[in-house]
Amino acid sequence: MTLDAVSVIIPTRGYSANLRAAILSLTLTDVSEVIVVSKAEFDLSLFCSDKRVKVLVAPNAGLSEARNLGISNSSSDIVAFTDDDCTVPQDWPQRALQFFKGPKVAVVGGPGVTDPSDNWRSKCAGAVLTTRLGTSTSVYRYSAISAPPKATGEKHLSTCNLFFRKSVLEEVGYFQTFLEACEENELIERIRSTGHLVLYDPACLVFHHRRPLFQPFLKQISIYAKGRAVYTLSWPRRLRPVCLAPSVLVFLTVMTPVISIFSLRFGSALAAILALHLLIIALAAVASTAKNHLKMRYAPLVFVGIVAMHYCYGVSFLVGLYNARTPD
Repeated sequence: MTLDAVSVIIPTRGYSANLRAAILSLTLTDVSEVIVVSKAEFDLSLFCSDKRVKVLVAPNAGLSEARNLGISNSSSDIVAFTDDDCTVPQDWPQRALQFFKGPKVAVVGGPGVTDPSDNWRSKCAGAVLTTRLGTSTSVYRYSAISAPPKATGEKHLSTCNLFFRKSVLEEVGYFQTFLEACEENELIERIRSTGHLVLYDPACLVFHHRRPLFQPFLKQISIYAKGRAVYTLSWPRRLRPVCLAPSVLVFLTVMTPVISIFSLRFGSALAAILALHLLIIALAAVASTAKNHLKMRYAPLVFVGIVAMHYCYGVSFLVGLYNARTPD
């Protein structure tokens, strides 16, 4: 095993046009192998004859179990992850490999930027995710923010674009299978806690197809928020206050009319705060629409998308807390 070799792992439900594009983009790179862990069998030979690509069928494996299976079957010292709805540039592995020359570096990742071929609904979802008011410091996951590579934590990285030193994974353990979301967040922080270095490089990017507004996008947000709730309960010291903000927003929205019954002055003050929040979101939506090179007529959709994401996340986080504390 050498640091010039990379094993790429893609978990998937089965064949799709996006999976085909993901695999074919990887065959144009210098990775040593591509391990697809699929819930359903499919005929790889119909579209790919590259011997570096192999398919493992695991019908009952969840995402973390699929990734762990891929790690166990990998043969390289560097293990990379991407999603089945991503494509990678030809120099993607080299962008990350250069940092592993430093012996302390255990994890390298970068953003998953919106795929240029996405339709307008998906590009609007991308505009929602690439505003700081929408995703706070997690905006680094969705946008190649101009900055030099830097040490970071879980808030800037996701498994659509993530490289690990395999020896470190064997040292600290693989993905936690009880987490349905935020499993990479937990693993990254576990690695950092042992003194290893985690890096973010905006130039190490992949192209990610976004779930379109509104239902598919909000479903993904809901899953992530519930996963973040479980992660928070399991490791409360890793709680980020910003994760609570959407739930506080939900609480204020529900309580404002109730409080107004007893104190019109106080209720009016809360309503003014909520109105100011919407105004700031509107300005952010216009700015993000322009930044993402969308026509300005889509700005209202981006605005509604940010608002809907905040409330969906806030409610789902509370539901996740409740379900995690309630025995089956």
